[in-house]
Amino acid sequence: MRLKSSFILLGIITIIMIYSCAKIGRPTGGSKDSRPPQIKGAEPLNGSVNFNQKSFDIRFDEYVQLNNIQQNLIVSPPFSEKPQVKIKGKGIRVILPEAPRENTTYSFMFLNAISDITERNEIPSLVYAFSTGDQIDSLRISGTVEDAFTTKPIEGIYVMLHTADNDTAFRISIPEYLTVTDKDGKFEFQYVAEGRYRIYALEDANYSYSFDQPNEKIAFLDSLIIPKAERIFINSDSIYETVYFPGNLHLRLFEEKQNQQYIKEESRIHPARIDIIFQQAEDSIITWSSPDLPQDAVITQFSAENDSLRLFIKDKNHASLDSIELNVRYFSHVDSIGWTQDTLMFSYPEPESELLKIKSNISEGKLHYYQKPRFEIPALIDSIDLNKIAFYYLKNDSTEILKDFRIDTIKHGTALQISTKLLEGEAYRMMFDSAAITDIIGQTNDSLSFEFLYRKMSSYSSLKMIINTAKSDFFCELLSGDNVIQTAEPNADNFVRFNFLEPGTYRVRLIVDENKNGKWDTGTLDVEKQPEYIIYYPEQIELRANWEQEIDWILTE
Repeated sequence: MRLKSSFILLGIITIIMIYSCAKIGRPTGGSKDSRPPQIKGAEPLNGSVNFNQKSFDIRFDEYVQLNNIQQNLIVSPPFSEKPQVKIKGKGIRVILPEAPRENTTYSFMFLNAISDITERNEIPSLVYAFSTGDQIDSLRISGTVEDAFTTKPIEGIYVMLHTADNDTAFRISIPEYLTVTDKDGKFEFQYVAEGRYRIYALEDANYSYSFDQPNEKIAFLDSLIIPKAERIFINSDSIYETVYFPGNLHLRLFEEKQNQQYIKEESRIHPARIDIIFQQAEDSIITWSSPDLPQDAVITQFSAENDSLRLFIKDKNHASLDSIELNVRYFSHVDSIGWTQDTLMFSYPEPESELLKIKSNISEGKLHYYQKPRFEIPALIDSIDLNKIAFYYLKNDSTEILKDFRIDTIKHGTALQISTKLLEGEAYRMMFDSAAITDIIGQTNDSLSFEFLYRKMSSYSSLKMIINTAKSDFFCELLSGDNVIQTAEPNADNFVRFNFLEPGTYRVRLIVDENKNGKWDTGTLDVEKQPEYIIYYPEQIELRANWEQEIDWILTE
């Protein structure tokens, strides 16, 4: 029995051992590896002089992989082509596309281009440098790039240094030094030689390292950059620190105004209306002629921004034409002559409906306290039948009181404005029977009813901002999100007021209006004009109903 028991015990142990062996594998648990690869060495050493090789190697403590290396490797000064980068064991080999220049310091910045192969931990910024001369340049320049309009820092913008003796280098040649901004808009040049430089920033659309596309955003400084280093005494322990200048450059990125003018859109949405939209606002005279339309048969209307032209045809005969030819003459800004004439053809539009559409300024069943009821059609009004229009005061759910009112035609005869006494917080209804309004081609409206609540003045908020600044040429904009809600100019005491505001959260920005034209103007490289400055109030502003918020805004010059 003992022998049998021994065999049984031995069998159990054997089974346990076999099962345990079957479970052998990768251990579970433990902390995740978050450490990026560490540099173990380089050949030649980082910072070497008298470099005369066709490649260099960088070794790490683990196997690595490359991530979008063509965009994430910044070489300064750039070669005519990007270097070739290959994996070599636990490291990389960088093969130069051409022989480097004599007596020149080169730096290679790897922007998140290298990571380990297991957890993809990236090396945030690795810089390798060498000199083909007997010393390596060591000066540094740093700063930030922000959007000139939003004032937000911008990542991924190329910043460039060109020698000061070449004013056109930014447009035609690659820079002497090149770097790129990080997520905070910060940049730094390392290994810079003594000299005088011009600095530029570029949102490079085609990776040419030069400003050769009209819609590329750019930035520049008016003054020359002269890098230097100083040893600064730190404390009583006789500790010194090397400080590099300039170290706080501020570049404001902007897109130049596109001077070329052209017609962007044209339409004939109604037989008696033609719309022409231009690429940009135009200060010069825009004229038109037509073999089909005499000038006195049309009302010509330009938009407030002067970037669109609308023609209202005044009689049925001309509006009934199957096709209308229009010759539009405007200043194109293209060459020394500058004037362009476009010939446009407008076919008779297919009507969506035989009924006349009416739009109103009533929004979500409410009319603002400062407005009068307004109703607009897409063409000129030919006639109004007052017997088919009624205005009611809705005293309660079951009582409608007919009110007296006056109708005025506005907006060149395309809209009706209603004048009558309205009570705050009360409900009203405007009724249009069918054929109450007829346009000049004979279209009439269907039966329509517009019911609305007339807003109380106490439902609004207002904001008064006292601007403490020596500047006098400025205006302010009130923003909800990115939308401009109101614009206000300062009075003699330098305060601005925004009225009839919906309760909510807002921002305010101040535009330094140097040319006093009432709008923000971008910069121009050729005449070294910087974009006008924009300053944002640093906090969001919470506005409550029936309350005027007053804020002192102290601006540092």
